[in-house]
Amino acid sequence: MRAVGLPPFGGRKPRRSALSVRRVGPILLFIILVAYGTWFAHVLRSHATAADAAGAADGDDGQPALIAGWRATATSSDEQLEAAVRSSRVEVIAAALLAPKPRALGAEPYARPAEHCNYTAGAPASGNAAYFVTALDAVPLPSCALAGRTIDHEALTISAWVYVNADASSIQTVLANKAAGCEPSRAHHGFALFVNEWETRSQQAWLSWGNDLSGCEELGSEHGSVPLATWTHLAASFEPTDRGGGHMSARLYVNGALAAATEERYRGPGHGYHKYGSAVVRRLQQDAGSGYIGLHADQTHAFHGAMDEVAVWRGALGAQHIASLVAGCTLPGVASATPGATLLIREQFDSAQRKVPSTKPASAFANLHVRPSAAASSTRPAAAAIRAALTLQLTGVSLVREPTPLPTAAERAASDALALERREAVRRGFKHSWDGYRKYAWGQDELKPRSNSSKNWLHQAATMIDSLDCLWIMGFKEDFALARDWIAAHLHFDFSAPVSVFETVIRSLGGLITAYELSDDRVFLTKATELADVLLKAFSSTPTGLPCTALNFRTGSCTFPSWTGGSAILSEYGTIQLELKALTQHTGDPKYAAAAMRVMKLLHSLPSIHGLAPTYLSPKTGRFTNAVLTLGALGDSYYEYLLKQWVHTGKREPWLRRMYDRAVDGMTGYLLFESTPNRLPYIAEHNGRAYVHKMDHLACFVGAMLALGAQDGRPNDQRDLAVAEGIVETCFQMYARQPTGLSPEYAQFARAQNDFQVPSNAKYNILRPEAIESIFYLHYYTRKPKYRDMGWAMWQAFEKWSRTDSGYAAIPNVLDTTGRQEDKMESFWLAETVKYFFLLFDPTDPIRLEEYVFNTEAHPLRILRQPREELLGRFYGIADADPADGNESRRDGGGT
Repeated sequence: MRAVGLPPFGGRKPRRSALSVRRVGPILLFIILVAYGTWFAHVLRSHATAADAAGAADGDDGQPALIAGWRATATSSDEQLEAAVRSSRVEVIAAALLAPKPRALGAEPYARPAEHCNYTAGAPASGNAAYFVTALDAVPLPSCALAGRTIDHEALTISAWVYVNADASSIQTVLANKAAGCEPSRAHHGFALFVNEWETRSQQAWLSWGNDLSGCEELGSEHGSVPLATWTHLAASFEPTDRGGGHMSARLYVNGALAAATEERYRGPGHGYHKYGSAVVRRLQQDAGSGYIGLHADQTHAFHGAMDEVAVWRGALGAQHIASLVAGCTLPGVASATPGATLLIREQFDSAQRKVPSTKPASAFANLHVRPSAAASSTRPAAAAIRAALTLQLTGVSLVREPTPLPTAAERAASDALALERREAVRRGFKHSWDGYRKYAWGQDELKPRSNSSKNWLHQAATMIDSLDCLWIMGFKEDFALARDWIAAHLHFDFSAPVSVFETVIRSLGGLITAYELSDDRVFLTKATELADVLLKAFSSTPTGLPCTALNFRTGSCTFPSWTGGSAILSEYGTIQLELKALTQHTGDPKYAAAAMRVMKLLHSLPSIHGLAPTYLSPKTGRFTNAVLTLGALGDSYYEYLLKQWVHTGKREPWLRRMYDRAVDGMTGYLLFESTPNRLPYIAEHNGRAYVHKMDHLACFVGAMLALGAQDGRPNDQRDLAVAEGIVETCFQMYARQPTGLSPEYAQFARAQNDFQVPSNAKYNILRPEAIESIFYLHYYTRKPKYRDMGWAMWQAFEKWSRTDSGYAAIPNVLDTTGRQEDKMESFWLAETVKYFFLLFDPTDPIRLEEYVFNTEAHPLRILRQPREELLGRFYGIADADPADGNESRRDGGGT
């Protein structure tokens, strides 16, 4: 089967003979060709292909015929892809996406011999793989490929190329039309082909079938015979035996070799398993109804990986035919080599009720329908969202190296002694900036450090609130008290101006909550509560609960930016949860956390692209509106908060950790590249159609995120720490290679002669913190002195080129050594950049990462330690609020 608008996989090979052609004559032949061409043009215009209705569809000659097959290419137009989505009523991002097979997954496709096949196992011949891009946390996905088919033939063959993701565990369903489990009930009549035993990573192929005596008679291959992250060909056949009485034989093949058969029980190494519940090998009964690719019929045990050449044949293919499939002969090729065989694989998609053309025998296709996915809605994803998954490729970059030795006690002592001197230099730099703010911009948002004036864009004394925790940590308690008194008397939230909800949450709300946690002064909690009560207007303005981008505090007017087409931005609505959950913790009022977690539950329910989320989301429909994937601007802190929310609640929200792990797997697998010639790792972007080989300074936070996430004894800790160290090195080079020693806004890695270059529109530096943030984290967890050396070189560059008489200024051109400066000092210079420099050089670790988690503005929030029931009950109003718990228990429960 193929979706409407996608190129046809194949069709019945037309019967012809030299005798028939000579009799019809050239004129009739010409008419036939013109008619055929007209029909084909009509197909292209309508983006739909009707099935070839002629031929021996019944298979009366006893030869195998394809009942259901699935294959397509990635060359379809946007209109064709959209037509496929509309006609199948399935969210394409959340269903089986059709894409070119990345080369990194296996060897090059075999050349197809003209006359014969070379029977050697390898990789799929077609070069077109179907990617299973599941919804976040593996929400089961009904595939339109087999939905609704009643496959009731006693003799069947199932075949597929499969690529099971390296992190996949438990049952990975390839094809099934039976429910999971072993009850001898109607729901368990049918077959299931899958990889792995339940709740294991056994790397076995399993064939299960059901009848009135048992719901799971099974054949299994040898342990380890289906390696993860490797293309493997699986096939299975059912065939009645000559014993009669409902007896049958079943065979299971792995890479063309017989792996197990019902004729024999397990006979030791090199042979498979046969375990069945009935006293005799009874016939396969198939009256359960719908079948699926990538799921059992009860929509459990989702497949995680890629597939190609998926097919169900009427009739039992012999070993030679199966070897042909493995060798590279296509399904049409196998059929054409078998006289009388027919490929019935194309149907018209008219609506949700799929109908077979009346001229085609329909005995094998009763009750056809397409069941919509759980995430489907009347609004379909843009074709660009589909295209993103079609063009992503595994990069094959691995940064795992031999670990370098940790510093000795003597080396650490020497580093600490030197760091104390450098810490004081940073402390003086902070005080210089703060004094300039006090003198020239008190009560305003920002100091303008060249003109000694102020700027007010957030209307919340942003620099003052952002600096509170630094004043406390660095010991400037008198200045802290002055700021406290001003806030108590003058900070109000009734101004009439649209302000950024995101910036208000991370800077003002985060800063006030942290000030309360550090000082225990309830003035800060009172102001935080007042502010949050106003901010809740932003969440109630949309049907999805997504907060608007800009909010007028007085009127409640709420808007989204026109340059996003009215869409919400991932890095904004995905970076509000820590602060609101912390406020619920301190006030006992669940409404703040409820607003934040409604957004997270929406994200949890949406499909992802290899764990990564597009940057724009419709606040009206709750569906992604583009397919841009990035860990830079517009995406960055969403991924940071997946991990930090899990850390903040004492690691008691495992579904958030799973979302984070999937995202990191997607990032390291599909966005991680290395430069030429020095192999500096970088995180590329994807614009929905192609890779963009640049990395924002904003993306330098990835080093910190990965280092924090690699402290939990998980299988990928070594990988993630290696990537973190690699990204930190690249980000440091973005500083060190510039004449000023300061990094540009982003670096371009494509067509660069020496790893990367600085584009003309990216030469500026606005005192961003992400590089020093990651350097701090890497030093904290490794204690390697080289990270302090990196930080000191960067601090000296800021001192030389950014310092003014009243603060530190942004630099318009990091390639220019004439000393030009901009009249701008963002509040995050004090909140984040200077704070991370100070913490890097402070041997006493005043903010321990085992006790605090930093929000994205570097405000430390205390990790919560309450019992899980009390904590989650306060956040969500129920005792057990993990949105994945109930669903996942149903998905993973039961046998097959």
